[in-house]
Amino acid sequence: MRYHHEKHRLEPVAQSSAPLQALAEARRSGRVTVSGAYHLIRDQHLPVAQRQLSFVLTTAVYGPADAAGTRAFRGWLLSVCAGAPSSPRP
Repeated sequence: MRYHHEKHRLEPVAQSSAPLQALAEARRSGRVTVSGAYHLIRDQHLPVAQRQLSFVLTTAVYGPADAAGTRAFRGWLLSVCAGAPSSPRP
């Protein structure tokens, strides 16, 4: 990561494999990518029925093309989307 503060922003996302796979796929493909559903890290202490499912929507960001037409990777645009707890409503 280029900046120290970026590392801290990604740490919660980087603790689950689904978002990491989406980040890797977005960079590899150059396309917008959606992760598989996963439980939020902050909900690990809750009973399973109260944990929120979430997913990541991400795309890789590239800089302008150089003289050879190569665009340097700059980072990701990432949105974590969380839903209601995974238990059915009464």
